[in-house]
Amino acid sequence: MGVGDDQAPRFTQKPSLKQEDNGKKLVFQCTLEASPQPEINWFRGTTPLTESDRVKMKVEPAGGNQYNVLMDINGVTQADAGSYKVVAKNKLGEVSASINLNFGETNPLTLHVTDDGILSFGKGASRYTIDSNHPGLNHLVYKCESRRPFGALKQDTT
Repeated sequence: MGVGDDQAPRFTQKPSLKQEDNGKKLVFQCTLEASPQPEINWFRGTTPLTESDRVKMKVEPAGGNQYNVLMDINGVTQADAGSYKVVAKNKLGEVSASINLNFGETNPLTLHVTDDGILSFGKGASRYTIDSNHPGLNHLVYKCESRRPFGALKQDTT
């Protein structure tokens, strides 16, 4: 298909999500092919999104009939979680794709080990204690988990 041929929009790369600025900024991005250039609309759930101080949208030519479609959200909070949809439409058709933004746990597990071998851990108001010096305990696994807003790094130590 030549550059001058009209075509309905189609995604060549479905929406993806990346973090920037230590997780304070999210970038939704996808690539599509269309001619003429499509009109782009973003939605959170069924609510249309508009540009603001926090939300920036842009369409960048990527050569030929290709376009990079981006939406940035600055100052991301858990209130931004949900389903996002991008819709591309021109005179020949319309295409849409969705991506979900899910946050990690908001009530993290806390862990404390005293000098005398007492392990205390809990979540919220629930607390548990293990005495690693107890004669019936011959194996103890300390599990540490560091959560970022959009994923977790885990480390198990024996």
